[in-house]
Amino acid sequence: MKGFSLLFEPLSFGNYKWQGAFGPSLRGPQAYSRSSPLPLPSTMAGAVAAAAITALGGNLCRDECRGSSYPYCSVAGTLEEKLCRGARLRGPFYYVEGGGSRVACMYHTENSLICIDDSGKAGIVGVAQLQSVGIALDSLSRSALEGYIYTLLSVDLTATAKRVAERFELPHVKRYGVLVEVHGECGTAERVDGAIVVLGGEQRPHRLHVLNSQPLTELLKAVLERAGGDCYYWHIATPILLCRDTMPEECREALGSPRELLEKCLVEKVMGLKPCPRGRLVPEGGRVRFSAIGLGYSHCSWHQGRWAGGKRKYCAAIMPGWGIIAERVADWESWYVSGVGSYSQLGWGTIAPLPLDFLESLRCTDE
Repeated sequence: MKGFSLLFEPLSFGNYKWQGAFGPSLRGPQAYSRSSPLPLPSTMAGAVAAAAITALGGNLCRDECRGSSYPYCSVAGTLEEKLCRGARLRGPFYYVEGGGSRVACMYHTENSLICIDDSGKAGIVGVAQLQSVGIALDSLSRSALEGYIYTLLSVDLTATAKRVAERFELPHVKRYGVLVEVHGECGTAERVDGAIVVLGGEQRPHRLHVLNSQPLTELLKAVLERAGGDCYYWHIATPILLCRDTMPEECREALGSPRELLEKCLVEKVMGLKPCPRGRLVPEGGRVRFSAIGLGYSHCSWHQGRWAGGKRKYCAAIMPGWGIIAERVADWESWYVSGVGSYSQLGWGTIAPLPLDFLESLRCTDE
């Protein structure tokens, strides 16, 4: 089998915090948590590896990873051994299915998703959110701690699925959730079907379903076969990591230059694409968005002769939700599966090509 997808059906609301600390017993900015629409790739890769170990046996913390400088050594090794030879994850995405139709969505903003369906229709859908306000409790007496009020802004994935169904005229919602495509020479994955896994620092439960398809890849094939022209809109769906000084020297020098020079460097050196003569950032007038982002939490950090949990390092990153107009690529699928940037085999640096005429429909539906 060439690959499959894993659908994480939410059993509660989602809370996927990308940056910053949060705790009910903290004050200041740490007492407020706002969920992103989708988890980070590292969250999904860890959940998939943990589900594979639970279903198929073995140890997540691998002996060959003791002292390794590769931050995803145990996770990547588990995926390779238990699921697919040459495993490469794409996503995460948001997925809704019903009435014989499918809709796949990618990160757009903190409040919205870019979605496409089987017919080639595209649109922007707002993410439903749920706000909770509470007060911290003393761990011993269980009484309220004066002044320790916290706010949790979560993603209501069920209400979001209904919004997607309404926008794309699905008669009903059969299944929905956070989806990861798994590419590679894969064996059977049925034994992880139905597993209960938790995602994010708030440990929200999800039920895992195995799909013998790769929805976003299939939707992209359908729309790109009908697309004309010499250029695509390349949408950045997950952060592109630039770790271990992997940002080309030319691009570092261009950081203080006019935007056009930085754009050209990113397209040619980092993304490996050729800019179109009329190539530009999307949205027009936008800017390349850089940030520092953590590589997630590891349960398999080798420290002082034993396995211990701890945060992985931070890396520079090109943040998602925008894109670049660049020349079309004949073998776009191999390029899409490979991804760009550091640790792209785990879902980081997922970039999806879309026809240029999608941009007009996206402008018409932008909320």
